[in-house]
Amino acid sequence: MKKKSQKFFAEQTEQSRVKAEIITKYFASRMRILASTATKMVYIDLYAGRGRYDDGTESTPLLILRRAIDEPLVRKSLATMFNDKDHAAALRAEIAALPGIGSLKYPPVVYNTEVGEATPEIFKVEMAPSLTFLDPWGYKGLSRELIRSLLKDWGCEVMFFFNFNRVNMDIANDTVEKHMEALFGPSRLAALRAQVKGVTAPDRERLVMAALKDMTQEVGGRLFLPFRFEARGAGRTSHYLVFVTKHFLGYKIMRDVMSKASSTSVGGVGSFEYSSKPPLLVPDGRSVEALVDSLATDLAGTSMPVEHLFERHSRDRLYIMANYREALLQLEATGRVVMDPAAADRRPYKGRPSLKDGVVVTFPSPPAVVKGVTASRPTPGHRARVRPPSASARPTA
Repeated sequence: MKKKSQKFFAEQTEQSRVKAEIITKYFASRMRILASTATKMVYIDLYAGRGRYDDGTESTPLLILRRAIDEPLVRKSLATMFNDKDHAAALRAEIAALPGIGSLKYPPVVYNTEVGEATPEIFKVEMAPSLTFLDPWGYKGLSRELIRSLLKDWGCEVMFFFNFNRVNMDIANDTVEKHMEALFGPSRLAALRAQVKGVTAPDRERLVMAALKDMTQEVGGRLFLPFRFEARGAGRTSHYLVFVTKHFLGYKIMRDVMSKASSTSVGGVGSFEYSSKPPLLVPDGRSVEALVDSLATDLAGTSMPVEHLFERHSRDRLYIMANYREALLQLEATGRVVMDPAAADRRPYKGRPSLKDGVVVTFPSPPAVVKGVTASRPTPGHRARVRPPSASARPTA
């Protein structure tokens, strides 16, 4: 492990750079929003590392603290908790040397404990709104009980680096069954072991990720967002950066961040993966054109504002609001939807009609078939009543 650690910190890889970019950009956006209402919020990193690579590049803890120092509201409300069993002393020294570190209301705390079975107990207390990052060397310590304890309170979200390559190899390995059960749960692991026997590599990967998603939803994460990292030069998956939240706003922000970090983007649609040799097309066939057809079919006979449409339809789909706006404008231009206000009554933006959240979109109902005869389609202005997505009892964080 010591040799692996020395090799890892020798120089920042492209994967580590992209990972740090996603985390720090999301942190900046999310904490700025929380700071406007929360008196205290927390950033937690349980596998924090040394804070800096041998080539001088700063790693995630220092990047997060720099972002906090630069934001007056965040400076006054952010508490940070870092932990690393082997590198706590080095991290403390790096943090102490950061310019402006004394401006933070809550001084950063650095621990040197091992993450294990007892760790979830630490977070059983009621927590302030928090963002936690988990990046173990392999998977030891990453458990459903830890994720449950970190997600349980309002405004709490978790990101973790999921070592798919290692987990995939060890699903049926009896010598690490305890760790696999801690991650998936005994019954889910048993089912997964049976499901992956004899299937192709792509199907096996889908089954593993489906089981992981199911686990996070079981412990309180309503929304699950994976970003794939391809093994360098191998053409196969190495890791996933997984984001889990209960709040659609956080999900929306993170999708924007991950889409922009993608190594492939076609027509504004990001691949949600990083590969050193990005393909010419988004791997799963997603496109604005595919979204156009999906919207017309899935929402036929309904009417709702753009913001409600996006929240209702985009869950579990790797599209961002910009993709939805483009698809809706195409549907409007071809007469497949009716909008209120109409295009002529909306202010132009970059040579096209603008499309604000409150614009109501009406999708015609499909033709009805009566005794073998197609009935006339209802007028495009017809609106089916659709209840907007349920709002949380507390403000969305």
